Amino acid sequence: MKIALSTSCCLTIEQAFDIAERADIDWVELFPLKNTTQGEILKIRQSYGNKTAGIQIAGIHLPFWVRAKDFWTVFRGESGIEKLYQLIFRYQIGSMESNPAIELAKLYRPEYVVLHHDIREEAYDQFGFSGLRIAIENERPKPYRAGGKDSFRDVTRNISRSLVVDLGHHNLTVDDIRMIKNNQREPDCTEVPIAAVHIPFAKLEGKTAEVIRAINSISNNCWYVIELSPLPYLFSSAKLVRHCRQITDQLREILG
Repeated sequence: MKIALSTSCCLTIEQAFDIAERADIDWVELFPLKNTTQGEILKIRQSYGNKTAGIQIAGIHLPFWVRAKDFWTVFRGESGIEKLYQLIFRYQIGSMESNPAIELAKLYRPEYVVLHHDIREEAYDQFGFSGLRIAIENERPKPYRAGGKDSFRDVTRNISRSLVVDLGHHNLTVDDIRMIKNNQREPDCTEVPIAAVHIPFAKLEGKTAEVIRAINSISNNCWYVIELSPLPYLFSSAKLVRHCRQITDQLREILG
């Protein structure tokens, strides 16, 4: 079982490495901020490599929109708290044009690079991603975007690459997961249909546990990435460490 911590769980990338070390997690999924540099990542990895066997980068998450101007389409289409989140993302993460994620992916060559399905076509048109192991995430439905009304089965039917399955999107069922392998028939599809699973919940029980078992049955070598919202942990890193350990223990129990 391979477990990683998304750096999006924390306000800074260095804090995420610290949390991973304290929770005995040896890998991170890097979600670069707009001002992240190669030197910063190198310094952080060297620092934590001296304390442990070395916290490594399993995957890299690309930004939520391709061009800076795309933000306004997203912002106008959201409501309530999501508008606030988009403003934070614009300030901290930016677009693929301004964020160093692609550059870092080409440098570190991680096992997978996360691209949201609702922007995949325009992202490929602009960047190509030659040599990178792109995995398409089932982003939550956004009716104002192309493909934004797609069901999970639509998402898996219309792509030919590995998936990143976010357990918090599309209200997934075991039957949805069983359909994945049947829907991926293109010649460039990788051997492992699911590269990673994003886990946004601290408690893995009931239907969520069943979906995880179904994923493991068709892709038993994927990454399980802890991707909790940072908001509940702003003033308690110990609580985040505790929940990371809790998720790890639950995964071991679910997967045997």
